[in-house]
Amino acid sequence: MLRNDAKNLSFKDKDQAMHDTDTAVARGLLREAFPANRYGKVEAALYAAWRFLKPHVEPRIKRPFTLRRVRSLHEGKANRVDGAELEALNLAKTEEVRREYHELKGRLEELAAALAIQDQAGSGPSLGAHRQA
Repeated sequence: MLRNDAKNLSFKDKDQAMHDTDTAVARGLLREAFPANRYGKVEAALYAAWRFLKPHVEPRIKRPFTLRRVRSLHEGKANRVDGAELEALNLAKTEEVRREYHELKGRLEELAAALAIQDQAGSGPSLGAHRQA
């Protein structure tokens, strides 16, 4: 009989099994929803994550939701991940995508306005001719 113990798995299988765990999913969601480059450093991103997640998670679990818990999720060292934590992380990722979309939309509007000003100024060839429709 074939058993699926960790002893019977090759290193490749163990590595793949780690990528499929809730801990790995939570780690990925946390890093996507709270990117360190947006906050300047990892500690600031973890603090922002804790501030966002705490009101969403703490009422649904029986223990306090701490900054240390956020750090363990970020590092992928959490032994388990609650469903409430995964739901809150999915919500945080959705909010991050919305924020990034609006930021990019605003940036595109600024660039379009700058191109329109250049086209009206008539300095050199029209920049609008090089734009794709």
